[in-house]
Amino acid sequence: MSLQYEAFFDIRHYECDAFGHVNHGVYLQWMQEAALKALAAAGFDITHPRPDQPLFQMRENDITYYKPLAYGNAVRVCTRVLEANASHIRNGYVIYDASSGETAAKGVSEWVLMQGDSLAIHPVPESLIQAMHPSPIDPAPPPEPFPPAPPPPEFVYTLERAVEWRDLDFSRLVNGAVYMYFLENISWRAGEAMGWPMTRMMSMGQGFVARRYRTLYLHPARLGDVLRVATWAGQPRRATGMRYYTIHHAESGRLLVRAQALWVWVNFKTGLPQRIPRALLDDFAPNIAGDALGVA
Repeated sequence: MSLQYEAFFDIRHYECDAFGHVNHGVYLQWMQEAALKALAAAGFDITHPRPDQPLFQMRENDITYYKPLAYGNAVRVCTRVLEANASHIRNGYVIYDASSGETAAKGVSEWVLMQGDSLAIHPVPESLIQAMHPSPIDPAPPPEPFPPAPPPPEFVYTLERAVEWRDLDFSRLVNGAVYMYFLENISWRAGEAMGWPMTRMMSMGQGFVARRYRTLYLHPARLGDVLRVATWAGQPRRATGMRYYTIHHAESGRLLVRAQALWVWVNFKTGLPQRIPRALLDDFAPNIAGDALGVA
């Protein structure tokens, strides 16, 4: 059997959005914490890292949301090692509503061992690989290749922001979950630019909610780096649409992060999908790519 671990978290008030639901990025923070606790249980405790000690950094994540969670509840996060070798560790996660037992989200993440100063990738120690005991009897399915994005349309919405102290974890690099807040923020800002602020959606009782996020971390960002965050949409279906993202280092132009999210237009009261309004599609047309590549 591969290493398995369970962690429990109370949902805090500040982890919820204006609808009272847990923010998308918090799920990823729970996944990170469960994975690091599992590593500690296997003998790789990063609670008090040495200055020269390499640390695990997330290289890719994929998370799908099934039901919203609210303040006052608790969650049970179950993680198991799907794959462990010298180059990376891949973990699977299931996040449960602790009171009802319902599945709230599922995810997969890939981790690499990285030296914080040089950013060099280190091999995963053989002793740690053995401690995780990936099962040869019940192999995990191979990871899905990160999907390509369609060519950008005529209008790509772009923001720049400097990395702040609060964006870092103790690796002194931008934490993987923080990027999700960047992506969520630019999604709403793009909506405002196209004439569809959140206030308009709330007055209609309808709007977009994220169903799935996939993120690929290519290079880390440090304090003071200025990031250029960009987004555009794919061809929508009846009630769903893909949104694509890139994050570049503004000065060097280096691509740091690629991401995409499946968004669903729902009735806020019932939570059920609704047809995306024609007026919204017309207003968003300059930001929608002509190629439907990657639409789920």
